[in-house]
Amino acid sequence: MGVFYVLGVVHAFTVHSLIQELPIVRMYVFGMAFIGVFAWFYRAFLFRLFNKKLPYEVIEVNEKSDSIIEVTLKQLDNRLQYLAGQFAFFTFPKINAKEQHPFTISSHPYHDHLRITVKNLGDYTSKFSKLEVGDKATVEGPYGHFSSAYIKEREQIWIAGGIGLTPFLSLGHDVYTNNVMLYWCVNEEEEAIYKGELEEIKANNPKFDYKIWASKSEGHLSANKLNLDNYLNKGYLICGPDALKTNLIKQLKKEGVKDVHIYDEEFAFR
Repeated sequence: MGVFYVLGVVHAFTVHSLIQELPIVRMYVFGMAFIGVFAWFYRAFLFRLFNKKLPYEVIEVNEKSDSIIEVTLKQLDNRLQYLAGQFAFFTFPKINAKEQHPFTISSHPYHDHLRITVKNLGDYTSKFSKLEVGDKATVEGPYGHFSSAYIKEREQIWIAGGIGLTPFLSLGHDVYTNNVMLYWCVNEEEEAIYKGELEEIKANNPKFDYKIWASKSEGHLSANKLNLDNYLNKGYLICGPDALKTNLIKQLKKEGVKDVHIYDEEFAFR
């Protein structure tokens, strides 16, 4: 498509139109065209030089539930350098050698190995049960700004929906000087398969606390159920299904929270 885009740009510059007549339009079109051509050139020819795929190997496959699988990998060469809360693109040749998918890294950068937690949500993720110890993988990344390195608020409220807990499993191991409260929304408390790990994080960090929110018995989590005296002096990190994010963001804004204090992670990949 890059070649056709360049041809389209050349055509736009050679035919008589408002591009030649109006300097402002000409500057705008020239500027956007330059950005587009540079982006294509970088992605086609330079991207692999700066974003190399790192070789990894599966060392553990743990079925946490009927639909959730935890995969742990070790590096075979250079180690992926990432921040807690970020994601990467993973390729598992045993599943599909030509297809890569993004998964949030649920381990912490200080941990010895890389860990992802995957829920069966489609054709690709349903095949993760086929993975075995010794299977190879490649990792490209990291990506994303859903990390404490970019969040400046003194206190934070974390809200996770189901498998949306994965970035918080990594973020929970960061060192915080202010209070962090995590709400993990599940249908029933029995689905909270990482409760033990959350307990360990809480035991190691007195500034961290969490609550398992069972929607079946407590109803859907809403902003007023957070029981906050002041909504305006906190940062809100939300990761989960679109309905959860949309409703909570709308409710938080009604309480006066501005967009700049709300951080959300894209939950779906299309």
